[in-house]
Amino acid sequence: PLGCSVEDPDTGRVYHLDDLMRSNAVDENWLARNAADDEDGAGGAFNFYINVCRPLVPAPIDSGELSEVCRGSGVCQVNQDGRAYSGGFAMHEPVFDSSGDVVLRYSLPHNYETRCHKDFVRSASIRFTCLEGTLGHPVFVGETDECEYMFEWATSAVCEYQHLQGDHCRVTDPETGSVFDLSPMAGLLVETTGDGYTYELAVCSSPD
Repeated sequence: PLGCSVEDPDTGRVYHLDDLMRSNAVDENWLARNAADDEDGAGGAFNFYINVCRPLVPAPIDSGELSEVCRGSGVCQVNQDGRAYSGGFAMHEPVFDSSGDVVLRYSLPHNYETRCHKDFVRSASIRFTCLEGTLGHPVFVGETDECEYMFEWATSAVCEYQHLQGDHCRVTDPETGSVFDLSPMAGLLVETTGDGYTYELAVCSSPD
């Protein structure tokens, strides 16, 4: 599978976009909102359905024209009249660009039949920036003359890690709701050696 993480070349810190991936029929694809739209996403002439590092999940786009045009795509543009266009496949891992932002790109084969303005093959890019406390959502910000759809996404997925303290050997990620429960290992004492030293590690307790 396509990797969905990127390492900061300056700090060595690895950022994971896995929490933004949609992976099964229960999940819904991300809906991009025009920057001028209201919070309900109304008012735009088109919508973009997006998945991160993976193809779009089948529901609710797997019907009619969408089934043919956007099957396997990571980005799908749908106009108000129902016409659909693939914005590209998830073929690239995220990268750091020259400005220090995490960028994810989508592309189509150069011989792709459906052209934009009769000359260009569509593509898409998402620029991720840090916004603590929320996974956020993608926002459509424009289209280049060469038919690259550009999005911005403010999300905690590319923020520095924060220290979280739980209780009773459990901690909950407040943004994703994921619960990390180490209680079955509570009291376990692990001993390891290295560099001439012996280390004792106790889970959710102190070594005696």
